[in-house]
Amino acid sequence: MLKSVTVHRISGELQPELLQVLINRRINMGDHYMEDWIGIEAASKYLDVTKDTVRNWIKKTDIPAHKIGKLWKFKRIELDAWVKSGHSAID
Repeated sequence: MLKSVTVHRISGELQPELLQVLINRRINMGDHYMEDWIGIEAASKYLDVTKDTVRNWIKKTDIPAHKIGKLWKFKRIELDAWVKSGHSAID
């Protein structure tokens, strides 16, 4: 469980040690956030496309999708790598 942190500002800027604490906590939260499995709806929102687009990508591209039972699941970190690789662009 995360504890709340009081942020003190000096002349409108965060104190360096508090800023580092916040960055470290965000990185740790980010690691867990990126490892969660998400479904088609969450993946479409994450990529800012429609669910139909994600379904088409599953059929026509090498999008990193994993079928678990009847459901398609994704990992955000894999989606990020796929988009950065340029494979999300359909000719």
